[in-house]
Amino acid sequence: MDLLKEELKIKHDKVKVFIKSNNLEGVILSKLKNFAWYTGGKDVHGSIMSDEGLASLFVTEDKTYLVCNNVEKQRMINEIINDTDIEIIYYNWYESDLLSTILKIKPNTKLASDSIIPGTKSLNPDFEKLKCSLSQNEIERYRWLGREGATCLEEVAKSIKVGDTDWSMEAKLKEKVSEKGMTPVVIMAGTDKRVLDYRHPIAIGKKVEEYAMLVLMAMKWGLMIAATRIVSLKPLSEEIKRRHDSSMKVDAVLILNTKPGAKAGDVLKKGIEAYESEGFKDEWKEHFQGGPTGYNIRDYFVNPDTEEIIQENQPFAWNPSIKGTKSEDTVLVSSSGNEIITYTGNWPTKIIKIDGKEIKRHEILVK
Repeated sequence: MDLLKEELKIKHDKVKVFIKSNNLEGVILSKLKNFAWYTGGKDVHGSIMSDEGLASLFVTEDKTYLVCNNVEKQRMINEIINDTDIEIIYYNWYESDLLSTILKIKPNTKLASDSIIPGTKSLNPDFEKLKCSLSQNEIERYRWLGREGATCLEEVAKSIKVGDTDWSMEAKLKEKVSEKGMTPVVIMAGTDKRVLDYRHPIAIGKKVEEYAMLVLMAMKWGLMIAATRIVSLKPLSEEIKRRHDSSMKVDAVLILNTKPGAKAGDVLKKGIEAYESEGFKDEWKEHFQGGPTGYNIRDYFVNPDTEEIIQENQPFAWNPSIKGTKSEDTVLVSSSGNEIITYTGNWPTKIIKIDGKEIKRHEILVK
């Protein structure tokens, strides 16, 4: 069995269990993230304004169908399902629709859908849990995405010079990730005082004089990575250095305590304790602290009361921040040790020691 067919079988087996446990006869997957997850990273996007694609999947206990209109049919056959056992069913765009086409082959079927389709139930939240733990094939794709995405981010950050606008930084980063076949889901480029004033300094055309923060969330194969890098064009003040050292310390505490079987809220509580011990007791309240990622920007933002249990091979991206600074990377959680997949080795780092363990965190690059 080739790698793709092996992955499709893993996904079908997961969905089959979901179908049975929810007393269904099939599910319809139209959202791009779910389509990509199920098909090993296949992309059927159309408009950037929609989170639904140009084709859907109809999954039953014994079969998977791709459903599309006649406009997309041949491309789907040639480029999307050509190396799979997925069967295509299609309809003429001018005379039918998705649900009617499905019901022709499976009439009176109990269906759930990830999008709003009259006559179907909504997928319950348990479906999202099917995507938490990545397969080996997904991990290999994710490692590539983390390394290449972080490389793009760091190359653009290193190129920043006095007088560059935040718009130009954003444009350069978009171009770099796009050349690698990635989609820039989130790009934030902030400069100088705006980085101190706002946790989300979205680009507005300001020229950089001394200090810049670049944030990237890039997607490929439905998977997403997140990372932040900061550049200073003059020597750092002692206060900014102290804040960033503390941000890195909190991040190290969070990453090292993110383990399979741990409760996500309990991990954050350890991070909150680290904020306090560093002298920044309430800074965690000023910004989201992060959470599990993968096929979503974050599956959920962890708060101290979050009861969710961390899974083996689950991606996490914490992003602790202290006014004007932030530490953020994407981590693959494993019982054998967490892997920072957005680490390239080409950016200055500091070794943080926590309870006898060491971890590298990204410093501010002083040019």
